[in-house]
Amino acid sequence: MMASQDLLTVTLEGVGGHGSMPHLTVDPLVAAASMVMALQTVVARNIDTQEAAVVTVGALQAGQAANVIPQQALLRLSLRA
Repeated sequence: MMASQDLLTVTLEGVGGHGSMPHLTVDPLVAAASMVMALQTVVARNIDTQEAAVVTVGALQAGQAANVIPQQALLRLSLRA
């Protein structure tokens, strides 16, 4: 049996801003977190249990300060089948 691997980087662009004014932003970190949660169910709910498949979110990067909503979030994925 041969396995294949694909590496993928997903970039989510938002509108950053100060944490005291979230209504003026579009938070890519919230979208990224939602994507991570959804990806965790892909194999469990959509792939036949007789098939080998793995989706790994190995990195989630966004922002550098606790009180700033970031402009960008990155997900780094590994897909194996």
